[in-house]
Amino acid sequence: MRKNKNNRKGKITVSGNIPRPDQKQPAVIRLTQPKRFNIDIADYTSAVRSAENVDFSRRYRLYDLYDDIMMDTHLSCVIGKRKNAVLCSAIEFQRNGKPDDAINEQIKSPWFGRLVEDIIDAKMYGFTLCQFYRNGDWADYDLVPRKHADPVRRLILRNQTDITGTSWEEYPDLLYVGEDDDLGLLAKAAPWVIYKRNTTADWAQFSEVFGMPIQEYI
Repeated sequence: MRKNKNNRKGKITVSGNIPRPDQKQPAVIRLTQPKRFNIDIADYTSAVRSAENVDFSRRYRLYDLYDDIMMDTHLSCVIGKRKNAVLCSAIEFQRNGKPDDAINEQIKSPWFGRLVEDIIDAKMYGFTLCQFYRNGDWADYDLVPRKHADPVRRLILRNQTDITGTSWEEYPDLLYVGEDDDLGLLAKAAPWVIYKRNTTADWAQFSEVFGMPIQEYI
């Protein structure tokens, strides 16, 4: 069924509690600083349970945890290697068997590289939601913050803790990649990063207390 054009929404704007300098309209999404560090397995299990809640799935704790573990050097390098393998591949758009120069010029632009990375991240985070728009003669897009998108009920949430929001079906220029109930591959990697980080912290504390050599004075 065709939607009424008068009911379609515009650009999804984001800001914190203080409007940004270039912001000309009220923010659709109100951002909140992510919670980082001092995370243990109890935080992980609580975040997964909250995300898998059948009636009111809320993923903001899980995505805060994902942002935290992505600061792990090994995990970030492994994911970066996967992205680089795709980004280094040649991509060409053809129409009737012939390259389309106009589309291929867009493909070679920076925005398309960002799009490829965000599409790959759909496997890591569970989904990716992008809003496209024109930037002069070029196409461009914004990544909708995952903490403010509910893929199960197709909602855009103003605050990350909200359980109701605006249906994203009202935005005709969105691209959704992923599965509704998928928590992403980072859900499998998170426990090991947490265990490694906490074990390293315990070893550092042990070395600080007992690592000094015995000194004998006469």
